[in-house]
Amino acid sequence: MSVPSSLIALPPPENGDGQTWQSRDRQVQVLAWGSYSPAVLNLNTPHAAMVWLVSAEQQNGSRVTYRFVGSNRVVLSGFTRSGQVFYQLVRVRAGSESGVRIEYAPRLKAVWDARAAQIAATLTPPNAL
Repeated sequence: MSVPSSLIALPPPENGDGQTWQSRDRQVQVLAWGSYSPAVLNLNTPHAAMVWLVSAEQQNGSRVTYRFVGSNRVVLSGFTRSGQVFYQLVRVRAGSESGVRIEYAPRLKAVWDARAAQIAATLTPPNAL
């Protein structure tokens, strides 16, 4: 996945299944992950993943304003409980999942809506086992 060079990589998690980047002012955060064994979703169809993801967002106090289900992906966007804009893409295949979530301040929406879509478009899912 390609992220803007202005974002700073944070230390990866111990299990090595993802990476987080953020802007110097902490107004933008990009999270990416992948798994051959989708422990978080454990769902093998995009529609099932979308239902689960929307429910999880709503339980966390987020407001989902856009959702899309494709043959191998789910896209959600909206606003977090704290008012941040979020854009999330999850690719689902039998045996693997990968995703990216971009959160940013509403005042950055005009610039980061397009950047979020560009970043997500560069996400390369792992090959299924």
